[in-house]
Amino acid sequence: MSRRSLTILAMSAAFTLAACSGGAATTTAPATDPPTASVPVPASADPGGGTAACTPSSDAGAVEAAMSEFAFVPATVQAKVGDVIAWTNGDSAPHTATLKDDTACTTANLGNGESGGLTFSAAGSYPFFCKIHPDMKGTIEITS
Repeated sequence: MSRRSLTILAMSAAFTLAACSGGAATTTAPATDPPTASVPVPASADPGGGTAACTPSSDAGAVEAAMSEFAFVPATVQAKVGDVIAWTNGDSAPHTATLKDDTACTTANLGNGESGGLTFSAAGSYPFFCKIHPDMKGTIEITS
């Protein structure tokens, strides 16, 4: 056999072995239990064991607040259980008011001049921020 024939035969054998073996080494990872999800209880959880009761609202606000110059005004909003807190955006950039411990409780993205509100059914202290500008922060104080 010529040297060229031997080279072609060797390459064919290598390709055949690679094809039969799947071309790559495979390993099977040992089965493990799925990770246990840890659900943090927000600081605003109600003492009865439920989670904080906050719902977005489009109703007129009993308590008015603003988003101005990339800050919440006032930084600490005080309201009573059941009050709608309504933020009006005075900036050209959009903002949200979103609970830190429950990001499902949020206003929509509010453009300039738009308003959005949140209503609380449990007393507590609720840290919040803007999802778009996380350096914007404040606290909502709800009393009964």
